[in-house]
Amino acid sequence: MLAGTTYVLTYGVAVRADVPQPSEFRVQINGNYSPGCDTCDAITSGSTALFAPGTWYYETVDYIAQLDDNGLQPTIYLVNDGR
Repeated sequence: MLAGTTYVLTYGVAVRADVPQPSEFRVQINGNYSPGCDTCDAITSGSTALFAPGTWYYETVDYIAQLDDNGLQPTIYLVNDGR
């Protein structure tokens, strides 16, 4: 990654058709998830509550690389806070 460069991430989210329980989700770049983690960077979050079960929805988010990201490969986490 190059500090100051904007990276665009497109990802898909769905509610399982066989277990239609909505959940919260978040996308993080460069950081391991741990509840209450101060260094975990969630760059976007949302809920699948309004999604039709079995249907994929595509989201896009921009991330501007920070000085600490310079020269590193991006690590991307899509975290599901439900089932």
